[in-house]
Amino acid sequence: MANQRVLIVHQQAPEVPRIRGAIEPGYDIEELHDPAAMLTACLRAELPSLVLVEATLLPRGGFEGLGRLRADVRTRALPILFFGNSASDALSDVDLGEDCYLRHLPQHEDLALRMKTCLGAWPCRAKVDVDQARSGVLRSRSACNDFLHNANSVILRVDPEGRIRYMNEFGLRFFGYDAPDIMGRPVVGTIVPAEESSGRNLAGLLDDLRRHPDRYAKLDNENMRSDGSRVWVAWTNKAVLNDDGTLAEVLSVGNDISDLKQAEEDLRAIRARLEEMVEERTAQLSLAMQEARAAWKAAEAASKAKSTFLANMSHELRTPLNAIIGYAEMAAEQARDLGAEAIQPDLARVRTAAHHLLAIINDILDISMLEAGKAVVEPSTFDLEELVRECVEVVRPEAERAGNRIELRAAKPCGQIRSDRGKLRQAVGHLLANAARFTTDGVIAVRVRCADGGWVEVTVRDTGIGIADDQQQRLFQPFTQVDESPTRRYGGTGLGLAITRRFCRMLGGDVTCTSRLGEGSAFTIRLPREVPC
Repeated sequence: MANQRVLIVHQQAPEVPRIRGAIEPGYDIEELHDPAAMLTACLRAELPSLVLVEATLLPRGGFEGLGRLRADVRTRALPILFFGNSASDALSDVDLGEDCYLRHLPQHEDLALRMKTCLGAWPCRAKVDVDQARSGVLRSRSACNDFLHNANSVILRVDPEGRIRYMNEFGLRFFGYDAPDIMGRPVVGTIVPAEESSGRNLAGLLDDLRRHPDRYAKLDNENMRSDGSRVWVAWTNKAVLNDDGTLAEVLSVGNDISDLKQAEEDLRAIRARLEEMVEERTAQLSLAMQEARAAWKAAEAASKAKSTFLANMSHELRTPLNAIIGYAEMAAEQARDLGAEAIQPDLARVRTAAHHLLAIINDILDISMLEAGKAVVEPSTFDLEELVRECVEVVRPEAERAGNRIELRAAKPCGQIRSDRGKLRQAVGHLLANAARFTTDGVIAVRVRCADGGWVEVTVRDTGIGIADDQQQRLFQPFTQVDESPTRRYGGTGLGLAITRRFCRMLGGDVTCTSRLGEGSAFTIRLPREVPC
């Protein structure tokens, strides 16, 4: 057995001979003059049992050498003894793990005892460090085992051949195995199916994982329990390598993501269904649009055909009606000349009926032209009061036959305006005719007013039957009548107000209505003094 070593680090220190004499025989004494090389000297052969350092060398590389000794696990527990008159001064601000130093060397016997004490401390000190290290390892291992046992994740170790080397308690419960039934068995076929439900080749994927673990740090795949049921697990994988760089094992930590995958699958199904519904609805809308376009074209064609028919029929009816009216007037003149007064009432009824029928035909022709977009504005300059007066005189006989009184009021003359005389005359005439038709033993008041901003107004107010609120909303629609009952008392086609509104809007204005059922109505035409170009 080789002798134990004692290393003395100094530079011609006078205390060295006394130290060598105090060391018992059986120790190999080695002297070193470079304090920075202490670690190398200690590791060159068997570790020394004691290191003595001249304190005056500490500022000259000694601190560095001692730091290396204390940092290396192999020399961390070596007893170190400082000597020299300035030892306490050199060590006053330094803690290197050793507070044993000799400021003044004692006598030989005391020095020998001190050396022996230091030399005997090395085995005990090394044993204490080993025991402490072993205790620390045991505590760490216990903490690690507690963590592995109580972790709420699957912890798995797989060897390079793909066999299960370790699985924690949570993993065993999760996959439904007892430890003896799973340890040492291949991963594929036990907890991983060879093929996913989707068809992905898991056997080939795990084989590639063992060859290239760095490519699969994160991996989500379908797994299999002992009862054959499938679950999804998100794995975090770490390769554990041997000293030579070869694979020692793969450490994997897995978490159940079956609920997440199911939610994703449900979401995909919902998205697919929504896309299918959108496609179906889009197809329906496209078909509906095609049908609507076809119906629109058919309606346009029907409207044009209707307008053409009405125009032709109006022309065909006007010709004989004008003849009837003309012959009736001639017959009335001849009857007066011959003194045949008895037939005058009959001839008057013929003329009245013919004029009424002609008015209806004119209304039908006007509405057809308006709907066909063929009506045009023909502006001219005329006196507004004069036009209204003419309209009043036309309707006066009919109104007076019903016991009504017509009053024409004008606050101040409006004078000349520029508009379409024919269309305005027809619009005012419709309002007066309606007032005379729906009023009995009442008053029809006509007012002409010049409004601010270059506008004029013509208002026809009556004390007739009035109009209900729900009827006022559709009053200006074609073929709409105030009295729509099967036994209605009042005639008319329901075109007059519709034509009036369209004419007024063509002239840049409008017509409005206010009415109370049973109290009467008021219609107001509002137009610009000069029709827009």
